[in-house]
Amino acid sequence: LAGQWNSRTSELSVTHAFPCKAKNTDEVDNLLKIEEEVCVSMETQGLTLVGWYHSHPRTPCEPSLGDIHSQLQYQEVLSDEENRQQPCVGFVISPYLPRQLSRESSIGAFWVQDCGTERIPMQLYVNFAQDKYLSQDCMTEMRSLAECYRSLENAIDFESDWQPGCAFVDKVKASLVGKFPRDQVDGSFMTFLQKLLLDKLPKS
Repeated sequence: LAGQWNSRTSELSVTHAFPCKAKNTDEVDNLLKIEEEVCVSMETQGLTLVGWYHSHPRTPCEPSLGDIHSQLQYQEVLSDEENRQQPCVGFVISPYLPRQLSRESSIGAFWVQDCGTERIPMQLYVNFAQDKYLSQDCMTEMRSLAECYRSLENAIDFESDWQPGCAFVDKVKASLVGKFPRDQVDGSFMTFLQKLLLDKLPKS
């Protein structure tokens, strides 16, 4: 996650997400290469690393012990020593909780308080703001992600049911519709998203 840190107001703004196109079968060297490419892309755009995100597909968006350890590592790297602050946020997204009543995905943000003998994950207050428009770069990145992951053995079949009477594709659409950029009022992006998830888009 990239954005800006305001040390005067202690406010952290996340403006960009950079997906790491990594798979469980990737070797460590390849994972490091992917991470390095993301950092270079951030620097090229004049952005600062301010956090990270990942998903717990079918479990609650509460940080695991591994998440807490990773978050502490990021906090140490991104520490603002002058102000004795650690501007770094961790996001956990839970998109497919099996018994969830709402179709909205659960999103949690956390920071870790290191008390020496105890490391306590602290839930953060987050304010979401809609973008004014959907960029072509964003749509291109979505195509790239879909092409990268749809061939995986454990990839989701979005036409199958998430819950009785609700397919995975409808679950995703319902969760995202309230977060669309403000220029998306004609339904074209919803159509693009559905075709993308169901692999019915022409190859770019």
